[in-house]
Amino acid sequence: MPFSREFLAGMNVPEAAIQPIIEAHMESVNGVKSTWETKYNAEKAKADDIPALEKDLKDEKTGKTYKELYAAEKEAHDKLQSDIAGKAAKAAKEAAVKQYFTEKKIPAGNLNLAIRATNIDAVELDEAGKIKDSKALDDLLAGDLKPLITTETKKVIDSGAHLGEGGKPANTYSIRNSVADHYNK
Repeated sequence: MPFSREFLAGMNVPEAAIQPIIEAHMESVNGVKSTWETKYNAEKAKADDIPALEKDLKDEKTGKTYKELYAAEKEAHDKLQSDIAGKAAKAAKEAAVKQYFTEKKIPAGNLNLAIRATNIDAVELDEAGKIKDSKALDDLLAGDLKPLITTETKKVIDSGAHLGEGGKPANTYSIRNSVADHYNK
């Protein structure tokens, strides 16, 4: 709160003492301001010298500046991030192709062989993780991978064709009948 004549008069300070108090107060305020300005100007000069100081800062082991080291680390980090993203994308593509081949009746034992024969990088996925254009995979299945596709055939048994008398199979022979035949002889 600044000292004003009205403030000091309100505190019942005699009129003769008001002027010396204000002058002393102004001297202390001006002293604080000049100290602050001196420190401010010194810090500003240091800030202006930062580019020159950065040139002097070097790593003792490599001899590179810290900016160069930061740039190298950032580049390595960005490369690592892109490698991770690439591996994740490739894994998603392989999973989609594996599912597609499973739906096309390629057995589990042949899936790895079929995937190795496929150019996974050329496969494009949509937002849902499904294959966008499967024409190239269909062509591959119709051509080189055709022997890997299994087709199931079911053997149909005509249950009425081989029955003997009484609806029993014609060529069965029970153990009971064979033991009885043995003792009856």
